[in-house]
Amino acid sequence: MTPFPVHGLVPYEGQVVPILNGRSDPVHGWTYTLHTRAPDRELLIHYYVPHADLLKAIAMYARFEKDAEVNLAQSGPVVMVQRTWNFRQGTVLYRAARSKHGTITGWITQERMVELVHGNERTDRPTWAIGPRK
Repeated sequence: MTPFPVHGLVPYEGQVVPILNGRSDPVHGWTYTLHTRAPDRELLIHYYVPHADLLKAIAMYARFEKDAEVNLAQSGPVVMVQRTWNFRQGTVLYRAARSKHGTITGWITQERMVELVHGNERTDRPTWAIGPRK
């Protein structure tokens, strides 16, 4: 099992927070120390968070499943052919294609994919964006 990077951003208890420490564990493979904030801004320290718990949190954070067909507001349906977690940005990255075996895009952040689904086009559109400009 490959450990998550120390200082990498992960979702935990509704927040995206950095991993402060990681250690090998005979039961869980790896455990991590994370800090979150309570609603009143009190610091909460979480020791021994299992690797599997963070994997589940990442899966729950993802808005789109691999192989799911998603309808983009401006350019029609695409298939999510890959997804991965980006520890530097603290978000899910997706690669999409017009069909399961079609041309694949570059990596698109989850936030940008949600914008494309809801039709919030930006003027600073990246060159790898899907579909022609309308």
